[in-house]
Amino acid sequence: KIKAPILVLKPQEDRQLLEEYQDMFISKTKTVRVVKIDGSKHEIFGSTNDVLEKYYGEIFKFLK
Repeated sequence: KIKAPILVLKPQEDRQLLEEYQDMFISKTKTVRVVKIDGSKHEIFGSTNDVLEKYYGEIFKFLK
């Protein structure tokens, strides 16, 4: 069982990983925080600057 905190950044338009599989993992994990990243696709880190600002902001907030 996973006890460490987990951050899941869900892209708005992921065509490579079905959302139902993400949700299945999330539902079985008690220490997860989910953030949907609007305007992003599967590889969020390749998004526009405004999307990346939210993406990295959520990562840094999680790590504090």
